[in-house]
Amino acid sequence: MEAERNLSIERVYETYVVSFYNDEIYTTVTSDCDTIARWINEIEHPNLFIVGFDLCVGSRCLIYQLEYVDYDYPDVLLNFLANEEYTFVG
Repeated sequence: MEAERNLSIERVYETYVVSFYNDEIYTTVTSDCDTIARWINEIEHPNLFIVGFDLCVGSRCLIYQLEYVDYDYPDVLLNFLANEEYTFVG
């Protein structure tokens, strides 16, 4: 598993590449609103299928670390979760 870290004051996240059979799943772990907004804006939205609160879309996953969040959820995340065109399972 490869890992990329960016632990600056502005953004805090870690990205892992998880191999699953012949697929690679790019997984981002964060408690940072800007990182969540960037992740949501970068993913492809057609045929969106999400499992659990850990958001997985195609070969990308976002793990939002709620235990480190001491403020309201980012609007971009709430809007994403409220979108009736997406199916959430979990």
